Formats: sequence, C-alpha cells, structure tokens
Amino acid sequence: MGLNVLWTAVFFGLESPLGGVVVIVALIVAVAVDLKASARVSVSAGVLLFPYLVWCCFAAALNLGVLALN
Repeated sequence: MGLNVLWTAVFFGLESPLGGVVVIVALIVAVAVDLKASARVSVSAGVLLFPYLVWCCFAAALNLGVLALN
C-alpha cells in the first residue's frame, strides 16, 4: 500500500512520469512476490491478487505512455 501512495505522490504530486515508472515497477515486483507467497498459503488468495497485478501492469503501460508523449 505504501508503494501505491508513493506512486500517486510521485506521478501526480511531483508531476514526474519517470519517477512514476520507477515506483510502479517496484510496485509490480512487490505485488508479484506477494501473489507468489500468498498462493503458497492459499490458492484462492493468489487468484484474488492476480487482477490487482494486471491492473498495476495496465497503470504502468499508461504511465509509460505519458512518459513517451512528454
């Protein structure tokens, strides 16, 4: 959750698409690690985290698009 808040602060608050990319890549890695660890304990927990991982990847693509257009 901290990386989520940090991304919002960096991307919107500091108006830094490059900084946003750095933070969102760290967020994607953290979510993937969490998904893998959760899936070991409960398969349904891993399945429920998968849409969040997809959403983070979509947000990263949008962030990269903003970076490329600016």
